[in-house]
Amino acid sequence: MRVRAIITCAAITMATGLNAAEPIQPDDIAAAIAGGRLAQARAMIARADPGAPDIAAALPLLTAELALAERHDDIAYSAFAALRRQAPGDCRADEGFALAALRLNRMEGVREALETATRQCPDRWKAWNALGVVNDRSARWAESDAAYRQALATSPDRAKILNNLGYSMILRKCPAEAIALLREATRLAPRNLRAANNLDIARSAAGEDMIAQIPDKGSERWADRVNNAGYAAFLAGDKGHAMRYLSTAISAADVYPARAAANLALVQAVP
Repeated sequence: MRVRAIITCAAITMATGLNAAEPIQPDDIAAAIAGGRLAQARAMIARADPGAPDIAAALPLLTAELALAERHDDIAYSAFAALRRQAPGDCRADEGFALAALRLNRMEGVREALETATRQCPDRWKAWNALGVVNDRSARWAESDAAYRQALATSPDRAKILNNLGYSMILRKCPAEAIALLREATRLAPRNLRAANNLDIARSAAGEDMIAQIPDKGSERWADRVNNAGYAAFLAGDKGHAMRYLSTAISAADVYPARAAANLALVQAVP
């Protein structure tokens, strides 16, 4: 009886604690989104008191940031665009708008938004990183380097920036520099497939024979990596190696690699 009474008392205490929870603060929601705790962030938004002045003021930006984190890019794009009209010069709104626009390949206004965000809030590493990507698309290499340097100086996620800078070096046809950067990116984030794929591309562009070095021959992942190597050889102007890689990916894969087939058709169409 005594044990049952103690358990009952504990249950009552826990329930009381839940009912007496402190009001949800905007900074707590923002921290959950930044930390990738998206289900928690959504639950906190649902429980927040929309009548509280600080919550009411913060919710539009927080819901936009949550949509971006959940990769609902169209929703995030529209929400951030509206926020920028309502409060011009807000760093978070400018950055969020640009990140959503980049994913959607809607480039109008992106550079302006990123330059405003980085000028007013120079510690926004995601904005600097995105500005590097935008500069890469225009082959503005010196400006890319400056943006990536600023991002690296303030970022807790060096692997993502090193991956982008490494890909920038691939675009510049500097595979040796790309390999060094991408090896560091994959060391910091071994599960980052994008960095691993880019490392394969850089090594192929540098002339390495990738087929013998990629493990698990025939697997879907193996075919993806051989396809990447073939496409890199094609970009480097080496049509012979490109056709060899892509043909091997198609003939030896356990699952038909549609991307490799499409790339092989592209290579074969080039005189």
